[in-house]
Amino acid sequence: MAKTFPLKYLKIAAGSFSVCLLLSFIGFEAFLDYCPSKDLQFLGPNQLKDRPPVLHKLENYSQEHAGRPTVALIGSSLAQYASNLCDFGRYGRPDLNTEFASYSRFHYLDEAMERASANLPGTVPLETANLSNSGAMISEDFLIIKEVFAKKNPPRAIVLEIGPRDFIDNMTPDPYRSRLSQVLAKHQEPFVWRFDRSVTENLDITAEKLSLFYSMRGELHDCLVKMACDNLHRPASIYQASIMAKLAPPLVLDVAENNSQAVPAAAGAKVAAVSTPNTPGAPKGKMVFGHIDDNVGCEALKEYSVSEYHGRYLPINKKKWPVEVGCLKQIIAYCGAKKIPLVIVNMPLTERNLAVLPDNFKQEYEKTIKAVCTPGKNDTNLAFIDLRNDDRFEINDFRDTVHMRSTGGKKLADLIAPIVVAKVAGESAGGQGGAKFASKSANLH
Repeated sequence: MAKTFPLKYLKIAAGSFSVCLLLSFIGFEAFLDYCPSKDLQFLGPNQLKDRPPVLHKLENYSQEHAGRPTVALIGSSLAQYASNLCDFGRYGRPDLNTEFASYSRFHYLDEAMERASANLPGTVPLETANLSNSGAMISEDFLIIKEVFAKKNPPRAIVLEIGPRDFIDNMTPDPYRSRLSQVLAKHQEPFVWRFDRSVTENLDITAEKLSLFYSMRGELHDCLVKMACDNLHRPASIYQASIMAKLAPPLVLDVAENNSQAVPAAAGAKVAAVSTPNTPGAPKGKMVFGHIDDNVGCEALKEYSVSEYHGRYLPINKKKWPVEVGCLKQIIAYCGAKKIPLVIVNMPLTERNLAVLPDNFKQEYEKTIKAVCTPGKNDTNLAFIDLRNDDRFEINDFRDTVHMRSTGGKKLADLIAPIVVAKVAGESAGGQGGAKFASKSANLH
């Protein structure tokens, strides 16, 4: 009797723990589904953060593109700046400082595709669903592509714009650990025990969900407290409230030489610059926050861009690189299996930006991307446009050392539109990729 006593209570404790864990897990799933996005705060790679703008684009996709054939534009800020500033330069919208992140169209590409389809009878007008997301990695691009194909009106083609940062960025979480990845992976792999999956796969998904729950336990508590205190109109913490009251707005000093002015800035705002002419002996200009324009960036902005990419590029992240390359291969295989046209664009960058990368990695990157993206005999849906050294892009097509302004975005749209239209129309445009568009180095500084 005495021997069975501990075993009995051990079973009771284990059962109670299992029930509590299951209830907590169900509550966690419901919380992520229904918690208002404004209450989610980001403090690190494994924590809840503000809702990524591309999630809003995905939610509005079906309504915005109801019944119309679309081309999904996927990529990081390389794609975002080129498309948004091109439309701004031509149509005066979007408002660059209020709706830049949420802008979900590329109207000039729509026009370019309409012109390209004029000589192809039977083609239908295509419109662009701009699903670019600043800071996106290739692994996140893959999840975005799978998410948009789950919509009622999936796209007729994918345009994926890539650059070296998308594979090695040191300032982003590890693959599949970002908030965007967590949300999209959750959408695509719901927590249910499915009999069409093996026991091992079901256990892996369960363990992954439980791990996510455990890693976010502190943030969930803080978020719930914040929501409750907001509704009660009380500070979440008297101590934190007193500290915040003492903080003055952060100041950003003018980086121009012999200039001592300072301007207040919102914390976490993006850096831009007041544009000045790029002439020898011209002043560097001054840095300001929370501002995006369509001008050729001043020297201060370009210096900041180089400094930023030193942190993003170096040291080369040898753990992320093979994982992200593997995701690129999965994107190609995924679109091939669905027989969906996929146009991959190796985006142009300035020499000043590429100079930050070690020569051996630059060679490895170009060699790997060409090997992975060059269409084979059976890859009739795939096109590769290599614009890395295309001399049609000039230094004044860039606003800093990385991102294109309206003139660069217009050139980009004019180049890719015929390829997209031909692929959608069933024409074989695979041979028009790198061979046609790769040309001598433009030496963009």
